[in-house]
Amino acid sequence: MAAQTVTIRPSRARLTAILVALGGLSVILALLAAAVPPGRASLRVALGLAALLAAGATIAFWRGRNAALTIGADGIRDEGGRMIAPLDQVAGVDRGVFAMKPASGFVVRLTVAPGSRWVPGLWWRAGRLLGVGGLAPLAATRAAADLLTALIRSR
Repeated sequence: MAAQTVTIRPSRARLTAILVALGGLSVILALLAAAVPPGRASLRVALGLAALLAAGATIAFWRGRNAALTIGADGIRDEGGRMIAPLDQVAGVDRGVFAMKPASGFVVRLTVAPGSRWVPGLWWRAGRLLGVGGLAPLAATRAAADLLTALIRSR
């Protein structure tokens, strides 16, 4: 098989939509927290914490806006060239309807558990599972899953 690679990046339209939605949610929750009467301190704290969580999620998606995954003959790498999952640690690819996978994505079953990590909207790793997708275009994740499946079969 010729040396092929597929690069997956978050869709700019989907990324913009999630940033606007989460940013707007954090502003609305903060305004609601500020409007709570003084006698309801627990509600004010709960709304304030929810606003902080939404703001934190917005920041996490913003930081990952330029993230990319490259799938090639050696495995799966991030945009900085760091190895996420070497091909020899990939046990299989699940893209079925009932697979616990990101939206428009797929799950890679690994033979080892390299530790948890998450790049919002692009990939996550928990235990022996690596989820790819979320904000990524379906065509790119489908091509990546096809290539990864072919690489696994040819080794």
